[in-house]
Amino acid sequence: MDEKEKYEFNYKAPTPSEKKMIMSIRSEYEDLGKTKITNSDVDKLIHLDKLVKSLPVAISLSFGIIGTLIFSFGLVLTLQFNNFILGMILNILGILLLSIAYPIYNIIYKRRKNKYKKEILELSEKILNN
Repeated sequence: MDEKEKYEFNYKAPTPSEKKMIMSIRSEYEDLGKTKITNSDVDKLIHLDKLVKSLPVAISLSFGIIGTLIFSFGLVLTLQFNNFILGMILNILGILLLSIAYPIYNIIYKRRKNKYKKEILELSEKILNN
């Protein structure tokens, strides 16, 4: 047999930790497109917790990102194009949006926490007593 016709194959089996990681990634994608309906109390509790926390984070991040972009655009106008008046107005507007992002998070978080408080406490009590 000629050297050019020689065939080599190398196989490396995944380690146990790699298998665990692969299975966790796979499980995330197996249920895509399917609506996973579970009646487990723990799943309901986790879902309610996510309902409370996700909206305030999304809204405050939006305010922060928009405020940063407006502030940056004001800096560009001020420093690059020597348009001080419009640049300073945009800087102040951006700073205002940035400064209210965290208070908005707190306000929305407290409202949603109060909204779902009773249901979360009842469900957690039920889980802990079983």
